[in-house]
Amino acid sequence: MKKTNRRYLIKITMDPQCDSYAAPRVTSTYLKLNDIIKGYVQLPYMDDICRECLKDDTRNEKLVGLIHNRCIDLIKKGTSYDPATDSPNSIPNSLIDEEKKLIRILLYPGKRDNLNGLKLSETTHNMIVQFEDTTEKFIATESHTNPPSFYQVCASEDIALLYIEALLVDSCMCHYLGISDVAAFHDEKQQISNEKVLFLLEIVNNNDLDYLSNGAQDLVKLVAKKISSSTPYISLLSIFTIAPIDLFNEGIVKPFSYYDDYCKLWSHFQKWYFSRHGRLFERLEDVVDPLGTVLERNKYRGQISASKLEKRIKSIISTPAEIVEKKPFGYEYRYALIIIKHTQTDKDKQSQFETLFPGSLYQSKWDIVYWEDLYKYDDLRSQIEIIPIIIIA
Repeated sequence: MKKTNRRYLIKITMDPQCDSYAAPRVTSTYLKLNDIIKGYVQLPYMDDICRECLKDDTRNEKLVGLIHNRCIDLIKKGTSYDPATDSPNSIPNSLIDEEKKLIRILLYPGKRDNLNGLKLSETTHNMIVQFEDTTEKFIATESHTNPPSFYQVCASEDIALLYIEALLVDSCMCHYLGISDVAAFHDEKQQISNEKVLFLLEIVNNNDLDYLSNGAQDLVKLVAKKISSSTPYISLLSIFTIAPIDLFNEGIVKPFSYYDDYCKLWSHFQKWYFSRHGRLFERLEDVVDPLGTVLERNKYRGQISASKLEKRIKSIISTPAEIVEKKPFGYEYRYALIIIKHTQTDKDKQSQFETLFPGSLYQSKWDIVYWEDLYKYDDLRSQIEIIPIIIIA
């Protein structure tokens, strides 16, 4: 298993058991995630999404690999917790420090007050799944005392599986579209969770929904009514797998009929996010301080000419690369600012650098290349920094 695919789910057994409603549902959810002997589909829509990704001329093999591996490689662990004697921070003690940052889900059957002291600041987001007897299926997340943890109330084990799947698949989208790379620092990665919430509120407030089907528009509007700017996290996938149960009384059905809408919503979030962080440049807009926005908090900022970077971006806008369409997302407008972190004494590596970076080689030498051409730099990935940007010519 690749280290990058690992994510952890921890099932918490309360000792003594204190919630007769939630405890068996925590156990049942955990077992359903492990019940591969009977051929149980661990996550309801994963296969449908992967199948749609490969349909016709789509062929997003990398995205399929991310989703499949991230979901299949979810590592499930159990631990016991007695709030009378144990600290909440003892819950992840079965993991080494490097693994703790990969915790994504806690299945928790206890009272919230008993978990107030939990601190998992090294994670980017951590969903604490709780069970309540409610007729509502889509329920907005609620804040924990110590972000980036948050609570997700679930009406049943099947709904919990949908929320777990939605969290894992959404994280793959963030990586695939370069959003996780724009958020270069840990605190920025943590903020993506709330920024998805702000995005949804903004597009509903501006009625910017024409690119979605009528049913999808209704779902987004429904979800927007349930969240606020202080909602800590939202999964875009849950809008199309859980909210339909409430709005259309669909139940958990296959195939995934909102796939195109899900992709379109992510595509718009990608551009919204890049623009929000000063990484999107358009023909009809002035190129303003790209050094300050693209290289904000970057250690190479002081070694790159602001005027040369601006000139390079303007030259791409005026003479764009030939676009390679790869639905549903593709790399239509995505480019990468690449920076040499350190040069090599190895002759083969040096020869590769000289081919890709004409002229004299030095640390912090840079270029902007079309995202589709990044494969040429695969052997040099450890020696270069890659910063995604969007240039719409």
